[in-house]
Amino acid sequence: MARPAGGESFYAVTATVLLMAVSALALAYLPLAAATFLLVGVLVALLTLVRIEFACYLLAFAVPFGSLKQFPFGPLVFTVADLLVALLVVAWTAQTVAQKRNRVEKGPLFLPIVLFLLAQTLSLLDAAFIAGSAKEMAKWLEFAVVYLVAINTLSAEQIKRVVVCLLLAGIAQGLQGWAQFFLRLGPPSFQIGERFLRAYGTFNQPKTP
Repeated sequence: MARPAGGESFYAVTATVLLMAVSALALAYLPLAAATFLLVGVLVALLTLVRIEFACYLLAFAVPFGSLKQFPFGPLVFTVADLLVALLVVAWTAQTVAQKRNRVEKGPLFLPIVLFLLAQTLSLLDAAFIAGSAKEMAKWLEFAVVYLVAINTLSAEQIKRVVVCLLLAGIAQGLQGWAQFFLRLGPPSFQIGERFLRAYGTFNQPKTP
C-alpha cells in the first residue's frame, strides 16, 4: 500500500541515524557477541518499520528454526518468532497511524480462525496442563495476528515471496533432518541401531534434546 509522500525517505533517514547511534553505544559498552546480536536485531527492527514485509520473510524461517535461540523472561520463554510477531504488531500499528487508516481488512479466514480460538479457549477449562495449553494457544493467537498483518499490508507479489520463503524453510528443515538421521547428529538416546539416529529438527515438537 502506498505511503504518504516523503514518508519512506523520512523512515530511511530515521532508521540510519538510529542504527548509527545504537551501533556506537553497543560497540562501546557491550561484549562483541552481544553487540553483534543487538545490532542485527536493531537492523531487522528498523528494516521492518520501513518495509514491513521483511519481517514476514524472516518469520517463515524463524518458526521452524526459532528454538535455536531462546530468550527466557521469568517463567516465560520467547523465541525469535515471538519477537518478530511483536515487531510486526508495532510496525503495523505505526503504519496504520501514519497512513490514518481506520479500516482493517479481515479476509476470508478471519471467522474460522476466531471460531478455532474460541474452541481452544473452552478447551482450557478442562486442560490437565494449563501452562502447556496456554502456550499452544498463544501460537495460534500469533498466527491470527500475522494473518491480519499479511491481509492488510502485503501485495499479491509479496505474498508469493512469503510462500517461497516457507517452502525454502521447509526444505532446509528437511535437509537438517536427513543430516541428523544419517550423520547421527544428536543425543545417544535418539540412536536407531548402529547406523542411524532419530531426526528431531528444531521445532521442539514433540521434543528436542
